[in-house]
Amino acid sequence: MNKVVKLTRLALGMTQEELCEGICDVKVLSRSENGRQELKKANFRKLMGRMGRTTEPIYAVCVDRDGRLLEDRENMERAFKRYDYAAAEQYLRRMQENADDNLLTRQYLARAEAVAEYRHKRIGAEEFERRVDQALRMTVPDYEKYVYGTDKVFPFVKEELLGLLSLGNAYMYLEQYEKGKQTYNAILRCLKAEYMLKPDRLTMEITVQDALYHVYDKEGYLEDALQLIEDCIQKSKEIENGHMIAPLLVSKAYNYIWMVRLGGWEESRLEDAKGYLRRAYYIAAARGDARIMDIIINYYIENFGSWSQL
Repeated sequence: MNKVVKLTRLALGMTQEELCEGICDVKVLSRSENGRQELKKANFRKLMGRMGRTTEPIYAVCVDRDGRLLEDRENMERAFKRYDYAAAEQYLRRMQENADDNLLTRQYLARAEAVAEYRHKRIGAEEFERRVDQALRMTVPDYEKYVYGTDKVFPFVKEELLGLLSLGNAYMYLEQYEKGKQTYNAILRCLKAEYMLKPDRLTMEITVQDALYHVYDKEGYLEDALQLIEDCIQKSKEIENGHMIAPLLVSKAYNYIWMVRLGGWEESRLEDAKGYLRRAYYIAAARGDARIMDIIINYYIENFGSWSQL
């Protein structure tokens, strides 16, 4: 709470006196920002409210009175990761019918619907970008000034950071690579400020760095892209993020193949690429990720011939 209040105040350009007036003594805020005293929850809510920020806890997103929809939310996100968009949409529709009506829930569902519609090819990249933009403005109406053209950290909450991630992806689909990179790097600035718990923070870092990998790859910066993938693999191991390992190994193999094709490496490195694809396949098989298994098989055949060579 202390770090979030301080980062928000600095991003908004407010003085401690302006923020505290009528809520708490300036000394209380000063001690909290210096890490010498924890803010009381009541003061936290009042201070954040003055700065126009929601204090809804992230665990309150997409729940009903009994909390049953948390399972639907987890299943939907799992289906998206498996590229099973039909199943993901079924869970989404059920949440839309039964979820509560807090602001973060509405934002979450609006973004999830935009993703589902785009994945089903019912909307194009421009409409996807528009919808994600609208969802972000539900909680941060002028989010752009905290994302572009500044090095200040505005402490977006997890759902807002996921919205920015979707926005960065939309720019990639539109081939606006520089805007995509700016958006991804803004997310990384927030994550490096360490106001989120480590598992959530590292999970999102992996996802954002993987997205940046694809930008560097498209721009031809293959060595920079490879370093990002290596870092993602290490972080995935650290937090036992198993579902990311196989796709990351496929990306690593892809990188090796193109380094050889472009003349940067010797052809013997293609054997390493084959090895990464084998490992990716076995991991995907162990996790039951059939879609990833198919992608690996097709990619192997495309580059190395018959799958029986495994």
